Amino acid sequence: MKDFKWQVIVVSIVDVTASTIVIFGQLWVGSAMYTIVYSSVPIWAAIGSRVLVGRKLSQQQWLYIGTVVAGLGISGVDALNQPGDRIVMGSLVTLLGTILHSCTYFLAEAVLRRPDQRALHPQRYCGLVGLFDVLWLLIYIVVYTVPRWQELVIDPVTAAGSHWSAIWALYIVLMLVDA
Repeated sequence: MKDFKWQVIVVSIVDVTASTIVIFGQLWVGSAMYTIVYSSVPIWAAIGSRVLVGRKLSQQQWLYIGTVVAGLGISGVDALNQPGDRIVMGSLVTLLGTILHSCTYFLAEAVLRRPDQRALHPQRYCGLVGLFDVLWLLIYIVVYTVPRWQELVIDPVTAAGSHWSAIWALYIVLMLVDA
């Protein structure tokens, strides 16, 4: 396990960073453009897997990737005609997060296929990355959110006319759905 610890930590940091970046991108571009840009994750994962891991893709697989690129381009043409710099900037931010998120896939492939070390079971790898993801988020919550609890949590809930029971109910439903 200790042979893989630093690699799992790196993948976890990339994962949390990518997730944070794409959330900001979605806030700027809206769900339609976000979905189009974020749908390119398999493309970037295939390119990264080829360039950095050395995985060979067949001509048919590259044809499929090209088809996805063309489809995304056609889908996104109208969305770019919307006025404002937020669309362009948000698309670029979302693209950066998307590329980073695709890195988690080929980094995982590199970690799980290392010939010089004994294999790490994929389920264990996923569990470890998830645990480190939770650790980074808990550190953020404790360091940033808790000291500003009133302004970041209490005031917005009150201003929205919501109640804690509704928030907890939705959170429990979300956990059940995710489980």
